[in-house]
Amino acid sequence: MLNRPLHLRLVCVTPLLIAGLAGAGLHAEDQPLLAFVDLRAQAGVAANSGRLAELTLMAGDIGDKSAHVIDVDSSLGIVIGVRGVSELIPFARSPDGKVHLYGGELLGGIGIYAGKEDHIEVVAGYGKGYMSFTDSHTDFHKDGDATIILGEIGWFHTFDEHYQLGITAGWATNRMTLHGANGANGDSFKSNGINATLAVGYRF
Repeated sequence: MLNRPLHLRLVCVTPLLIAGLAGAGLHAEDQPLLAFVDLRAQAGVAANSGRLAELTLMAGDIGDKSAHVIDVDSSLGIVIGVRGVSELIPFARSPDGKVHLYGGELLGGIGIYAGKEDHIEVVAGYGKGYMSFTDSHTDFHKDGDATIILGEIGWFHTFDEHYQLGITAGWATNRMTLHGANGANGDSFKSNGINATLAVGYRF
C-alpha cells in the first residue's frame, strides 16, 4: 500500500470517506438531513463530439429534509464521490484517428437541496487514466497516459422507490501523453470542451 502511487491510494480511501459521510448524516438526530449514497450509470456526449460513459458513486449530506421552503442556510451540503469513465474522442489531427480513454476520477463539491425528491450538485473533479490512440487508415497504434480535470453541474430526481434520473453538464480537459521509446514520454495533446450526460441511478 505504501508503494502505490498517490492517486491510487486516494481512490482506495475515498469509498471509506463516502461511507463515513453518509453514516454521519444518517445518525444525526438533532436535524433531519438529506444524507444519501447514490450509484449512477451515465451516458452522453463528450468534448469534441465523442461518446462518453460513466459509473459514479456519490455521497452527500445536504439540507433540511423536512423544510417546506428552501432556505440557503439549511439547503447546502458537501458531496464527494468516485467515478469510472470511458470516453471515445475523435482525433482532430487525423480524420481516421480516434482516442479511447479509460480512467478514474475523484469528485467533490456542493450539494443543494431542491425539494424532497430533488437535489443539485456542483462539483469539480480530478482523474488519471489510460489512453490508446489508433488510426484506422494507417493501422498506427500507440498507448499513453491521461490526466482529467473537470467541472460539472447536475440535477437529480429520486423517486420513492429509490430509483433516480438526472442530467449533468460540464467542462472537461483531458491532457494525454503518448508513451515514447525506452519509457520516455512521447507526443502530448489535449481535448477539452463541454460534456453532457443522462443519468440513471439508485439511492441506497
